[in-house]
Amino acid sequence: PAMRLTGPLTLAGTASGDAAVRIQTDLSGRVDVASAGAGRAVRLKADATLAPQRLELRDLQALADGARAQLSGLITRPAADAPWAVNAKAALVDFDPALWWPGRDDAAASRRATNRLNATAEAALNVPANAATLAPLAALAALRGQATLALKPSQLAGVPISGDASWRGGAPANATLALLADGNALRATGRITANGDGASDAWDLTIDAPALARLAPLYRLLRPGDTGLST
Repeated sequence: PAMRLTGPLTLAGTASGDAAVRIQTDLSGRVDVASAGAGRAVRLKADATLAPQRLELRDLQALADGARAQLSGLITRPAADAPWAVNAKAALVDFDPALWWPGRDDAAASRRATNRLNATAEAALNVPANAATLAPLAALAALRGQATLALKPSQLAGVPISGDASWRGGAPANATLALLADGNALRATGRITANGDGASDAWDLTIDAPALARLAPLYRLLRPGDTGLST
């Protein structure tokens, strides 16, 4: 969708010491939505400080007619070769991602359906400095700390969904997932060992899907290889 935002953007920083830069903005405007006539009011707020060994996100919010997505957190490390300490919180309240991401024309019916996400998430993790160079399973095995996600009763492409997920890093690391989607259920538990090659990992997956056809709108919206979210 076409979005027009206006407002202040402030950058302030120093060229010595930590060379930190603070970014603050508060933008507002409207997004064109065919079903809403004149469009919907939206607002984007951010307050963050960036430095070589520190990223502090005091507040990031995307708001639209009372719905919001919010993220805050702190990422630090004492030296360039030290692990990153990540502490973050996020929340969605009646959030419609279709307002903020473009998508495919062939998913138009799913895009016009109700998208209303409600969730909270927290993370307190230590991430190795070389995590980006590791294979996916090895990167997961190297994480320490914990993360949780609670997906409260929501709708995506008109499909009712809810669930939760958790991650606890260690030797081994443990993961859980539970998802309900319009009469269909997915449950999974996993253990990832410290060697990170997958050979000793253990996963337990249970799928109970007596109403799989009801998930067709989700498939059209989130088809692998595409991002169908749009309005």
